[in-house]
Amino acid sequence: MDSTDCGMRRADSRHSAGAAGDGTVVRNDLEAHLHSEVMREKLCRGIPFVILYFVIFDIMLFTHENFSDASQVERNLRGMLSGSSYEGYAEGPPGSMRLSVSGHKVLRDIATVEDVYTYLREAIIPQIIPGPGSAPLDDGMSRLLRYNLLVGGLQLEQVRTGKEQCSLLYPDMGPKNDLKVNPLLEDFFCFRSGIEEGECFGPGEAVEGFCPSTRAAWGRSLRSVKGFPEDSLKSTGARIERSTGGPRYSLIMYEHQGTDVALRRLEELVSANWIDEQSTWVGVKFFTVNPDLGVYSLSRVNVFLLETGQLLPRLQVSTFMADPYQYRSTLVMDVLWAVLLLKFLLNCMWDLARALHRRGSLLRTYVWSLWTWINWACVVLGLVAVILWVVYLGKLDAVQQSSLGVAINRPPEGSNLPRDSDVMRTYVDSLQILNADIGDLDSYLAFLRFFLGCYNLLLVARFFEAFQAQPRLALVTNTILECFPDFLHFMMVFVTMLVSFAVAATFLFGHRVLEFSRVGWSIERCLFMLLGSLDYNKLSAEHPISALVWFVLFMTLMFMVMLNMLLAVIIDVYTGQMGAYSDDESIWHQLGRRMRSKELPARKVLQAVREMSQDEVSSGDLLEACPGLGKRQADELIQVVEHKEDREYDQVTSLTDATGLAVAMKEHVKAVGGQVNELVALQQRTKRVLRRASLEVGALRAGPPRFVLEPKSRQRIKEVERRLDLLEQLLDDVLRYTENRGRGLRDRLRLVEEHLRLRQGQADDVMSI
Repeated sequence: MDSTDCGMRRADSRHSAGAAGDGTVVRNDLEAHLHSEVMREKLCRGIPFVILYFVIFDIMLFTHENFSDASQVERNLRGMLSGSSYEGYAEGPPGSMRLSVSGHKVLRDIATVEDVYTYLREAIIPQIIPGPGSAPLDDGMSRLLRYNLLVGGLQLEQVRTGKEQCSLLYPDMGPKNDLKVNPLLEDFFCFRSGIEEGECFGPGEAVEGFCPSTRAAWGRSLRSVKGFPEDSLKSTGARIERSTGGPRYSLIMYEHQGTDVALRRLEELVSANWIDEQSTWVGVKFFTVNPDLGVYSLSRVNVFLLETGQLLPRLQVSTFMADPYQYRSTLVMDVLWAVLLLKFLLNCMWDLARALHRRGSLLRTYVWSLWTWINWACVVLGLVAVILWVVYLGKLDAVQQSSLGVAINRPPEGSNLPRDSDVMRTYVDSLQILNADIGDLDSYLAFLRFFLGCYNLLLVARFFEAFQAQPRLALVTNTILECFPDFLHFMMVFVTMLVSFAVAATFLFGHRVLEFSRVGWSIERCLFMLLGSLDYNKLSAEHPISALVWFVLFMTLMFMVMLNMLLAVIIDVYTGQMGAYSDDESIWHQLGRRMRSKELPARKVLQAVREMSQDEVSSGDLLEACPGLGKRQADELIQVVEHKEDREYDQVTSLTDATGLAVAMKEHVKAVGGQVNELVALQQRTKRVLRRASLEVGALRAGPPRFVLEPKSRQRIKEVERRLDLLEQLLDDVLRYTENRGRGLRDRLRLVEEHLRLRQGQADDVMSI
């Protein structure tokens, strides 16, 4: 109670001091305010550069990538490869007709090895391989070849695993008989991923594709197929990564030989059982160029053959521009961005040199500033982006030169030269170089795009530094920085509870639902559920009771409690910051005032104030020290500094502070009430004792009974009265304070109530789903 009373008295003393010193301010306070204004003016001057740097960088990326044309080509190839149908059938006995079992299928319906062969026979080869024997160009099946030129033919690859007897591969697996042998595994063979098969199989070198290739390259490694819309097209990333490692068995169906030759070669593969039980991954790849749009495209169809017997198809298409500098405007944007990057580097070096020259507090402030590290990260990563782009141009030039070599060494159309001829050897060597260069470029391009995307997000952080120049724009940044400690403590509890629910979901649903088969995927799915993406019918399909209990606890604790607590933390800080900046002018008013008036820069005023000798400064002193300073600007400076202390006091009086004050008052009142009750009870006991004593004395003596109070009781009653007076004085101060802040507090409470109602409505919508 005493500390609270002292705090209010200090606030009253600040108000009274400000009223007594109206028209003059402390020079140090004025100097600090002018220093902050100098920093704001510097940030204001940097806003155009921040915006221009960000815009030029994004325009440069758009001109290099040309997403509109590249996306057209990619969507067309994806639609063709995933939507082209083939007849699903099962082969009958020799001499019998094909038995149709499932009608027309598409890529995602591949479930057997026969489906892979049929997909190649009916959906891929007729559309990809041109030349003699192919369908005419006006046929819909070959419309792709009218606008896209095939370079290097159609490449087929596979990765194989070793074949080993299970009893030798798993000697400790039970059950075992008296001879310490597992009879179940004696005559059974296992094909575990990770056992590489590097030898020729089948017909061997007599047929291409049955011996390991020396220079086969595929591009990006396939680490995960998670993300397919169907559960049957998903698997664990670790299995997929192992299934694409090891030696590659590769063959190429050449475009100059035509469709008939390609189909005959496919039948040779089928008859020689090219895909067998040791095949763990099969891929189809082709490289095309669209001359009209200037777009290269690399298309890959991957089929993973897992140890469970399941076949999982996946499609990958990547596109990139054939000439990044097809238009001169692209080169102009590159040069302009390079100039801005150089200016950015010089600005950072100048700030560093100035901080090193002055040292002291300026150097510490420069080093420990978050914006310093963000600016230097933008500069350094910008230079790294330049280096990565130069490397990309070198890799792209290698692909172009390899494509040129394939075109030069390509045999005449319709020719069917033997593989050991000099012409075919030269052509095959050119194709292997092209495949290696394309695979290298594709992997590097994926990394480059990821890097540029992250760099673009880093550039967005510089806007928050520029927003510090305007108080209302800095509201979001200051709110995030102020609530960050509370946010960290909240995240410790939130992450602990989230991981606990995710682990429980893995045990409950992981055996049946793929999204919960790993703890990492369970955490991801739980986060999506908090955002409203959920499928309760899938969760409750097997065990409705356990799914209901888990779901209700998860939504109650994580969604209704934890997320609303996070919202309350942010709103509390936001309302305090908003109240502190409520008197500041808006950005358009600030811009209009600066454009209409010719104010003296704060840097010159600060220099004049530092040369003053007096401790207190008035507007007249400013006019005398600064000849170019206007009276209006001087009066505004004095008024702003006078009210700065009051604004800082109002800034810390947030909703949490007001609530804490009310709770403290309530606790003090309860304590005083308890003491009063104890004193009243003590007085009543004393009165009863004295009454009995007086009656006994009255029986012995004549006359009326007399009552005598305990001597210490009067002192205690006076102490209680003194505390009650202090409490009454405190309540009076609180009432006066509440009268001044009541309207703002009601507005904040109303805002919190609206947000809570909104969150409650969202929670009801989720529960209704």
